[in-house]
Parts: sequence; structure tokens; C-alpha cells
Amino acid sequence: MRAGIKKVSIRFLVLFVVSVLLTGILLRRAPRFRSVSTASVLKASDALKEQQVAVPDAWRKLDILDRVTLRVPEDMKPSELIGDSFAYREAYRNHNIDITISYGSAHPPRPNQRSEQIDPCVTTPNLLQESTYHESVLDIAGKKAKLSINRHYQPEFIMAKLCFLNPEDKSHQLILWAQCKDDAALNTAQQIFNSIIFKDHLGKAQTR
Repeated sequence: MRAGIKKVSIRFLVLFVVSVLLTGILLRRAPRFRSVSTASVLKASDALKEQQVAVPDAWRKLDILDRVTLRVPEDMKPSELIGDSFAYREAYRNHNIDITISYGSAHPPRPNQRSEQIDPCVTTPNLLQESTYHESVLDIAGKKAKLSINRHYQPEFIMAKLCFLNPEDKSHQLILWAQCKDDAALNTAQQIFNSIIFKDHLGKAQTR
């Protein structure tokens, strides 16, 4: 009888130890699963916010209409623009990133039309509710910009958008889109965004 009780006790003890170990493993892993996308997005945001993302010296300089300059990796080549837009646009790509730069209003001027144009920096409510989407307002080159990162299409790619808010003149509005292969490419997009410098009407770089 005692032998039977002893066997039951040993089994119970073994099951109890195994269950405790499994619970500990799951608890350690659970936060990692919940925060994997959010953590990397916040990291991208914070890096830009603190202006600490260094730009390699070898990157080449792009001059957009003598009003904006930025730097891109030396292997990025001009690529075909998709769709039509009234704004001035340039596009570049390498094997990790496709980037489109838009400068100016996407709508033709309509002096006799009082209706307000759609603000390209406004996010639709349904997108704001997506768990794969994150945005934050940053200070870049002394101007406010909204950084949006959408991971809905992972693992194929990550979309990042930088839209400068409330320009005094819509014809000077700057927006960049970057389709990134992975998180490493997203970090490169951060560096590109962080390299932006605006020029004044005389073509001189404004201080940050």
C-alpha cells in the first residue's frame, strides 16, 4: 500500500516539476511574441527622434529641385516611377529598398475652388486600428514630420512613409515612401530620412 502511495507521489511530483518548467518557458516567450513588431517599430521611431542615426560618408547626395538634399546608399539607382502625380517625384532602388521622393502638391492648383484638398499626411481611421501599423511625430531638420511604419505585408516587405506636416506652401511639401525588404533595410530607410536637409529660397542649406 505504501509502495503504491509512494509511486503516486513520485508521479505527481514529476508532473508538478514539468508543469512549472513549461509555465516558466511560456512566460518567458510570451512577451517576446507580443512585442516583436512593436519593439522594432518603436526602435525606428526613437532613433530618428534622437537624431542619432549616422549616415555613411560613402553615400551619395541627391538634390531635389535645389530645395532639399538627402543621402542614399551608393548602390541605389534611379528607377521607374509608378502612377501619375502632379508633384515632382524621383525614385531609386537597390536589392533591399525601393524609395520614392515626392516634392510639392499632388493636386493641380485650383485658385477658384474653395474646397480643401486631401491632406496626404492624414491617416485613415481603419489603418490606425491595425496592430501592424505605428506612427509618431518627429523633428527632422527643424521641421515636424510624421513617420509611419506598416508591417502588414511582412515577411514580403515593410512600408515606411515620412510626411512633413503643415508646410506653409503645399507646393513645398516633402513626402518619402520606402518599401523595405526587412528590418535591416528599414534601418537604412531611417538613415535616409535622417539625412534630409532643407534649403532656403536662395538654395542655401538651412541649419538643423
